[in-house]
Amino acid sequence: MTVQQQPPPPSPFAQGPPGDGVRRPTSRQQRREEKARARRAEKAAAAERRPRRPYGQMLLAVLLIAGCALGAAVAYSNAGDTTSVVAVTDGVARGETIAREDLTTTRVAGVDGAIPAEDLGDLVGRTATVDLLPGQVVVEAASTADPIPAEGEALVGVSLEPSHLPSGLTSGDSVRVLAAPEEGANPDTEGAQLTNAQVYAINDTQVAGTGSSVQSVTLIVPDGDADAVALFASADRIVLVETSAGGGG
Repeated sequence: MTVQQQPPPPSPFAQGPPGDGVRRPTSRQQRREEKARARRAEKAAAAERRPRRPYGQMLLAVLLIAGCALGAAVAYSNAGDTTSVVAVTDGVARGETIAREDLTTTRVAGVDGAIPAEDLGDLVGRTATVDLLPGQVVVEAASTADPIPAEGEALVGVSLEPSHLPSGLTSGDSVRVLAAPEEGANPDTEGAQLTNAQVYAINDTQVAGTGSSVQSVTLIVPDGDADAVALFASADRIVLVETSAGGGG
């Protein structure tokens, strides 16, 4: 009896002809490479899904932070440039004598003519040449060692219609004081001038019941001319002519 030998079954790892469409197990090395390729593909996909960092906004934020730091440094530097100067605690009216309790010290920067704190005592007893308000820094031109009015001078108040004085007249301006002619009379240009004077104060005053206003002007005049100026002022016959601004001669 003849026994026919059967061929061994095909190995599952046997390689078939290429392109036969059969998926076959791969070697261990191939599996590792496939896993590595899969991990790389997954990382690339995750990177694509991850939102891009807003580098432009980050740069702007960095610049803003740097700018704020620079501003703070400048402010700190400027603060170091302040100096201690004299300031007013309570208001001092023009013409009043400055007392010690009217003054204090404060730190400021860039105030021209400010009185240094160490010179505070020198201001006591001086006369205010302007109205000093609470908190105001005292400058050199705000006071004088001479009383107002000084010896040989007098203060005279006049109320003037707008046509009797130049517009823009302010304290410290120098003026000629003229006597206006009586109503209906011809002007006497040769005898019109009463005196020279300086404007001490000027204010706009409403006339009750009329709706109009007049300029209330206080003049510093020579004592010998004060009576004549006051009498002409009472008759509304004073006219002012500005000769120089700011108290110049």
